[in-house]
Amino acid sequence: MLRSNSLWLLFFFGILQTTAWSQGFNCDQAVYALGEESNNLVKIEIDPNNVALVYTEIIADLGIELEALAFRSTDQKLYAISTGTKELYQIDGDLNVNLVANLGLSTNFDYEAGEIDRTGNNYYVIKSSGNNSESLIRINLSNNTLTELPLLSGFKFLDITLSPHDNWIYGYDENDERVIRFNLAANDFLGLNPIKFEDTYQFLFTDDLGRLWGIGLAVGGVASGMFNINEQNGQYGTWVTGPENYMKDGTSCPYGISMIKKADPKITIPCTEIEYTLIIGNGGGTVSNLDLETQFSNGFDYISTDYNPYFSNDISFGSNFELTNLSIPQGVDSIVYTVELGDIPGGEYKMQSRLYNSTNAMIEVLSDNENTRTPLDSNLITVNRIEEDSLFENRFLCLGETIILDASEYSGVGIWNNGVQNPQLEVSEGGQYRFQAFSECQSFVVVYDVVIASCPFTIAIDHRIIPNQTLPCSEVIFQYAFENSSGVTQYNLDFYDTLRPGFQIVDITRNPWPDKLNTAPQPEILHIQNFDLGPGTDTLEMIVYVDDINPGVYPNRSKLVGFPIEIGPFRESDDPDTPLLDSTRLEVIGTVSDSVYIEIPLCEGDVLTLNGSPFGVDFLWPNGSTDSLYIVDEIGVYELQVFSGCQVSYVFFDVFEGLNIEIEDDFFQTIRLGDSLLLDPQILNLGDSLNFMWTDFQDTTMRCDTCLQSFAMPLRDNTYKLYVENEECKDSVYYEITVDNSRRIYVPNVFSPNRDGNNDILFIQTPDFALIRSFEVYDRWGNRIFMVENMEANDSSQGWRGEFKNFHPVPGVYVWRAEIYFLDKKTEVFSGDIAILP
Repeated sequence: MLRSNSLWLLFFFGILQTTAWSQGFNCDQAVYALGEESNNLVKIEIDPNNVALVYTEIIADLGIELEALAFRSTDQKLYAISTGTKELYQIDGDLNVNLVANLGLSTNFDYEAGEIDRTGNNYYVIKSSGNNSESLIRINLSNNTLTELPLLSGFKFLDITLSPHDNWIYGYDENDERVIRFNLAANDFLGLNPIKFEDTYQFLFTDDLGRLWGIGLAVGGVASGMFNINEQNGQYGTWVTGPENYMKDGTSCPYGISMIKKADPKITIPCTEIEYTLIIGNGGGTVSNLDLETQFSNGFDYISTDYNPYFSNDISFGSNFELTNLSIPQGVDSIVYTVELGDIPGGEYKMQSRLYNSTNAMIEVLSDNENTRTPLDSNLITVNRIEEDSLFENRFLCLGETIILDASEYSGVGIWNNGVQNPQLEVSEGGQYRFQAFSECQSFVVVYDVVIASCPFTIAIDHRIIPNQTLPCSEVIFQYAFENSSGVTQYNLDFYDTLRPGFQIVDITRNPWPDKLNTAPQPEILHIQNFDLGPGTDTLEMIVYVDDINPGVYPNRSKLVGFPIEIGPFRESDDPDTPLLDSTRLEVIGTVSDSVYIEIPLCEGDVLTLNGSPFGVDFLWPNGSTDSLYIVDEIGVYELQVFSGCQVSYVFFDVFEGLNIEIEDDFFQTIRLGDSLLLDPQILNLGDSLNFMWTDFQDTTMRCDTCLQSFAMPLRDNTYKLYVENEECKDSVYYEITVDNSRRIYVPNVFSPNRDGNNDILFIQTPDFALIRSFEVYDRWGNRIFMVENMEANDSSQGWRGEFKNFHPVPGVYVWRAEIYFLDKKTEVFSGDIAILP
């Protein structure tokens, strides 16, 4: 079955035919393109199953490299220019590539962009050199004559396409990465908005409705994309995507008939009216004797035709809409008609219109839904049958801004409580907004609850415990700072804090909402109910008693509830002294029982500091000290009396002899540059477990930094530290390594290049690693007679054999110079004399 472009073929068939008859391409909304690298021809379509771009190779190898691909309406064949000879070629529907003519185009220029107008007579190509498009060449395909039309300078058109309905040409300017719309007859050039950096146009094309499209790469080149482009300002969107493909040129056939269908409203309720608009685009000449038909779903009835610019004989009423004997001229226009819905079930209803020739079953154009990306998709209407009387929606609004409440998702027919009948309502204030949807058989209300606040905003509770470390049987202060920076008062809130067992509320010393305090809860519960939190900061404080509880860390978190769901239904308190949103912690110090026994090892040569601060604040040591710290250097049991808290406690520190570690003394050694050294420390008294850690002050010269033995290869003087610890004691040792980086370079001062096998070659020798950047020899007049670069030392094959231009220099004294790169990344220059013996 032929679609829209087949109508144009029938109109032009027999009028103009410049080549021998062969089959053309079906104009079925496909796009044809030339591969950038593969020298192939590709057909690009939208897959209706997954709505993605599909690239189908139809000619694997054209046999010749082509550019400026264009579709010709009169024979439905593709035309292009060869990149080498600049000759005109044709590709027919049988996939033959035919040479048409030598146009006489200069081979000194590029002709990448091209398009054929709707008459089929004129082939327009862009003549370019470097980054500049110099002119537009019009090729008359009837006699192959050329007319050169000037262009404004500064453009480099990668592709062009022609509007099927007016004189506009659209070109993609590679220099500024944007579309240029121009009319040469009026000398009118307009640069449209540039393309985004993450997208790329490879070529442009238009369709029967005059819409502008692009094919290229999307989202940074990870996918191919088809872009719908606003031909007035260049703004665009990604219509569909597909697998990554690289095309250098492409074309379409915009010279047929296409039809898209709109519905208003798209979502409605039973017993309402829908207005359908059929937009018909004809890129060719007038086509007559066409019929238009729409089969309605059950419950849809025709009411009236509101606009019809095309001649027609009659209209059918009821469940069908039909116009006969239409005459469709070139251009874009619409047919508008109204349909009434009965008391029908809710659901989705699809309807498609058909434009056809009743005497030729091969001619048919189906309408396409402009709101979907699936080709030839029927128009979809959603009918809502709402059983509830009321529906509720929540929205958030920033102060000073506006939002659109869109009730069209429920019904396109209804009225707001302020009298506005459009289902979309713009609002700038908080509150409730009601949309009443109604018809003869359906009625319901949609209620929008709009919450307003400043953006960004903060509603938070900072919670501090003062002090954050205490003893059992003591009091602390719980402080809450309520911050409201939303810009509006938050109403009817509840605040809760339930303390852990062993904590009790003694007194509330500061309360901004005294009349809202709930006094019924138990002593460990704080509840302030139904209060209003205004903008700004309010502080609540209370005294809390800490009972005789075990030492430990006790987290506490309170909750503020009652907010609208749009800004989060609750807030939890936060410790402002920590970076994360978390609970506030109170550390209770002291002893678990009346006496505590603690074992601590003492390593040989060390001293210990016994710390009583985790157990209280008032101390007595055996020597009468009341400090929290006590220094010892001998083993034994040390008693600490702690007088703070609920009662006196005793802490016994049992200091015993630790398991010592012995490592050999510090180590000093000198190595040559490039040598490696095994660090092999001797360790005694290892204990049950042993951990090693080497510190390399040059970071990258050790093979293993957690092994006992490790190889090191420093390039300069370095110090290594080994740290060893077992479960009780630790020790460390230093290894001082001196690197001898003297340059051991040997070059003889005489040699005899007489090919006797003894001292015949002059080359640089060294026992160390070295790279010869350059080695040069000069005669006594300063002429360079030998040079070699980038070779390793000790390579005699690259040395000087005493020759210059295939002659042996005369015996005498010569000068050599060498730049040598060493392992420590330093380059030094050496020089000397060399005497050639006879």
